[in-house]
Amino acid sequence: AEQAAIKAEDRKVMSQIYNNWGTALNDYGRSQEAISKFSLSQALKKELEDSNGVYTTMHNLGVTYKKLAQVDSARYYFQESATGRRVEADETKLLETLTYLLALGIEAEQPLLELEPLFYETTTLSGPIYDKDVLAEYYKLTSQYYEYRGEVSEALAYLQIYQSLQDSLISSNNVQNALETNI
Repeated sequence: AEQAAIKAEDRKVMSQIYNNWGTALNDYGRSQEAISKFSLSQALKKELEDSNGVYTTMHNLGVTYKKLAQVDSARYYFQESATGRRVEADETKLLETLTYLLALGIEAEQPLLELEPLFYETTTLSGPIYDKDVLAEYYKLTSQYYEYRGEVSEALAYLQIYQSLQDSLISSNNVQNALETNI
């Protein structure tokens, strides 16, 4: 029994390593290799019945396919991740996944009327978004949603938040670039 527990723990650690490895590969533009690592991670997470881990890996696959401009695959993985995150009631991660789904829909020029249920769902969630780029995208998309609905003051409010966050991100990147140049 102890050996089985050790093997299960080893598989759990390996699934996390593969997931993190996939994220790093994707960050460095090696998306095909990232997909391979995410697939290994997902297989182990399924074997371990780690549903939250499976949904996270699906989200990461969606991000990778979006980066590769493979919209149908990205949408599939984001939708699967969102479905699981709804079941798990993980509002923070669900909000992040829905933001990616909305961005895909807008990039594909999907009519906003078709995207309205997703926009509505995002407004009912209360979890924070920790990734500032995703948060900025969320505010921009929310501004577009309210503009579509004719709620100009709400649209303007979210647009101002988006612009402030974008300015902050640009300033932060400039500071980081200056520091790296001096090192």
